[in-house]
Amino acid sequence: MNRTRDTFENEAIIFLPNPQSQNSLRPYISSPDTKVDEMDKAAALWSFQHQKIIGHGTDTLPSSRARYFPLVTARGIIGVLALLEPGQTLELSLEQEHLMEAYADLAAVAIEGILLAQEARNIEVLKASEKLQTALLGSITHDLKTPLVSIIGVLSSIQEAKIKLDENAMNKLIKVARTEADRLNLLITNLLDESRLETGTFKIARQPAEVQDLVGAALEQLGQETASREIKINLADDLPFIAVDVTLMVQVQVNILDNAFKYSLSNSMVEIQGQTKDKVVVLEIADRGIGIPPQDLEHVFDKFYRVHRPEKITGTGLGLSIAKGIVEAHGGHIEAENRPGGGTIIRLSLPVADSADLK
Repeated sequence: MNRTRDTFENEAIIFLPNPQSQNSLRPYISSPDTKVDEMDKAAALWSFQHQKIIGHGTDTLPSSRARYFPLVTARGIIGVLALLEPGQTLELSLEQEHLMEAYADLAAVAIEGILLAQEARNIEVLKASEKLQTALLGSITHDLKTPLVSIIGVLSSIQEAKIKLDENAMNKLIKVARTEADRLNLLITNLLDESRLETGTFKIARQPAEVQDLVGAALEQLGQETASREIKINLADDLPFIAVDVTLMVQVQVNILDNAFKYSLSNSMVEIQGQTKDKVVVLEIADRGIGIPPQDLEHVFDKFYRVHRPEKITGTGLGLSIAKGIVEAHGGHIEAENRPGGGTIIRLSLPVADSADLK
């Protein structure tokens, strides 16, 4: 458009099909000072539909302020080039008319090339997206089936053994089934929470809560996961109340603790610390596991993102993403860093409940 304007000393407008509306064209102008009115759009659309040069200096719409050149390629018409005629006084010579038509042909070829490149990029993005969705679906399906297989296996063993199992063996089988059922429940809860976050249907019912109670509820919910763990809790005695949705905030801690357990040895310590800084309660959950590669730190809260490790660690990659969504919905902040000496620290910052929240 700039070269056309420089050659003919007139402003140019490109009209291309509007992807959001059939039977309409979207103008692309070379100068922000150029205005496009409804008459311009109507004339461009007529030229597009009839594939005919019209406008100023022609027999069709001669009173128009521009001449409209349909941009046609071997694939068909792809747009319209409008050359404005200032004051409607400038007439094009025969040589200029041929030159203008040549410019229109070149513009058509150039725009077609851009559109083809864009289509190719869109196809590649779609293929990548479909491949990612297939991989994610496979991962989620595997993660859901694994505990189900264990539960079914336990129930089958109990059914087949009937009264042959002693109490100790029966308790072990029930313990396995309960652990896997808890795992399945966590996976389903995370998938539902992610769906609610995506659709904007996440509802928060705030109420005053003590951090000690939230931590205790999360550990209780994890059940057998904590049995072999040394969990060190160091919460300041003067921690104030925070106004949160208790169920959701417990889920945040469950997700973080579950992550800490998966990425550290079963006999290693997990520390939970809490203190107040500038009317904000800061809660840290630190493990002594394998840590996070520096290049992954900024992505650990991304949806479906999992730290690349050679170990076969199950999970959908939703836990920390959901935790981030819930914390930020409460007006808080969450971050991750590597712990000195090895391991990971997940830090939550939540605003202290004000007097109105405590009523």
